[in-house]
Amino acid sequence: MTNPTPPSLIEICKSETIPVQGNRIVFPAYVKRIKLDVGLSNDAGQSLQWLNSDPDLGVVGIEPLQENVNGVKELVLSRDSGTSLEGRFHILPIALGTKVETRTIFVTSGDAGSSSLFKPLSILVLREETVRVFRLDEVLDLIDERRFPIIHFLKLDCQGSDLEILKSASSALRRVAVVTAEAEDTSYLGTSNSEEEMDLYMTSQGFMRHNPRSPLRRKVGSWLAPLSVVHTIYGFLKRMLAHFSFKKNNSPLQVEDPTYVNKLFATSVYSGEITAWQKG
Repeated sequence: MTNPTPPSLIEICKSETIPVQGNRIVFPAYVKRIKLDVGLSNDAGQSLQWLNSDPDLGVVGIEPLQENVNGVKELVLSRDSGTSLEGRFHILPIALGTKVETRTIFVTSGDAGSSSLFKPLSILVLREETVRVFRLDEVLDLIDERRFPIIHFLKLDCQGSDLEILKSASSALRRVAVVTAEAEDTSYLGTSNSEEEMDLYMTSQGFMRHNPRSPLRRKVGSWLAPLSVVHTIYGFLKRMLAHFSFKKNNSPLQVEDPTYVNKLFATSVYSGEITAWQKG
């Protein structure tokens, strides 16, 4: 028995009252830049920081769990009735993967952002849900390339799925200036998402690694990652950093996870014209 095919992304946009024209999402005329936040959790900390600091920014957020989507929408409405974000922040209640399908997601306890399409090896699973899955190139195609030829930042935090999601962007990845992704291949069953694999793929796509890590740090990280308590503490610390908005330096890239700069846009990135913040 095959899984049913989900409705089209345009149909989902319409059901979520996201404005569309043809096959593209409509943003207000004053929006000059676009960022993508894949994996909102229940507070969309990344997206809200970006939007609050840049009034000309539009964000497309991806979050498969409906309870998290509802939580983010309530949070947005509680901030100035959401008027400052109206038309600039659009949430797609979907997951991303290698093909269009419906798929099981494992909803975990504790950290709302630890749920995954891959079964956790040490984190407690509360329940299983069915979610709609699309490819990244389909999401990028929703953003008008003539108006927004560059996607300034793509942040991925997908618990073992990040590399396969990047591969699903195909040639559309060329539009993205900066990519931050989570290299996680030891805490979830059946993942192929190591830092080495990610580096190799992104290099082949014309990106260069911004923050390479030493072999020792990679090895220690691979030892600690399967431990549930470490995963929980790491998530907590990242959220605390986001809450207090710590700035490391004056770099236009303030990131923790593996980050890649598209060589086509490197001059704009390192001059500060294009910025990327990963805080939490």
